[in-house]
Amino acid sequence: MGEAARRVRMGIAAIEENEYSALDLDHLSIRDEQATDIANALRGNDALVHLDLSHNKIGPAGTTAIANALKENTSLTYLEMSGNPVELDGALALANGLNHTRSCKTLRISRHTLELDVFNGRSKELAVSLKEGDYTDLELAFIATALGANDAALLLELRGIRLSAAMCEHFGDMLAKNATLKTIVVTNVDKPEGFGNLVRGLVTNRSLRCLDYQGSTINTPGIQALVTAMAGNSCLRQLRLYDNHLGSEATILLCDALRDHPSIDTLLVFKNGVDEDAATSLAQLLRDNPRLTYLGLDSNPIRTRGLIELSKAVVASTSLRALDLTSTRLFG
Repeated sequence: MGEAARRVRMGIAAIEENEYSALDLDHLSIRDEQATDIANALRGNDALVHLDLSHNKIGPAGTTAIANALKENTSLTYLEMSGNPVELDGALALANGLNHTRSCKTLRISRHTLELDVFNGRSKELAVSLKEGDYTDLELAFIATALGANDAALLLELRGIRLSAAMCEHFGDMLAKNATLKTIVVTNVDKPEGFGNLVRGLVTNRSLRCLDYQGSTINTPGIQALVTAMAGNSCLRQLRLYDNHLGSEATILLCDALRDHPSIDTLLVFKNGVDEDAATSLAQLLRDNPRLTYLGLDSNPIRTRGLIELSKAVVASTSLRALDLTSTRLFG
């Protein structure tokens, strides 16, 4: 038996015997089978507080075994798993497992130390904010899954966090499960498909009041996904779509969907290439929707005909309280 294997066996025995409050088993080439043995030892341990399993060879199977063991463990507060090939399935298993335990507070699976009580809601913080961090997909998938069980946070900010379209799907799943979030802010998605993946969670969501989506790209299929999701959602009140390259076709499609929507009262389409045809459609929306109180058209190239139609609609509207045309370029 090599030195690394001997240290692993001694570590497992120490966990079984409740010998230590902290144990470092890093850089020992631990694989899934040994990780499963560690997991089995953890189930009955009530002494270990700190466990470092970083930079081993623990894959999804071993990670899942550890995650399941943590559902029964009542002492561990810190788990270090960075530098292991846990993959997406392992990260999701950890999130689900840690949502069922109240002892573990801190986890590292990649670059960042994740404070678990913030994401699963046990800290009772009203806002969860991730700003300007180079979070990996593993970390983001973990966070999204943990937030699905959060019953405290009212605001989720992913401001400056680069999300892939695939990660948007995980946050869409989160919205489908979460029952308390009122506002979500997303500012940097790499592909147009991300918007559709995110808003599909609105089909069953009954808590979100404000969707703030900025600095990305929303194409026509994305708006179609939003239209489908909102058909059965009467809770969302504010759509804040800033600088997403909507263009005319997608804006007109959105207007058609909102004419009879029972809850939307605020629509912001700042800096989205809203042209004359889209402005005319927005004017018709103002006439048809008696709930719309705020329309934001800042920084759009609206021609004279579109402006005239908007002016007429403002006069005719019985609900509108504000029309924002700041920095809008008017063309003849």
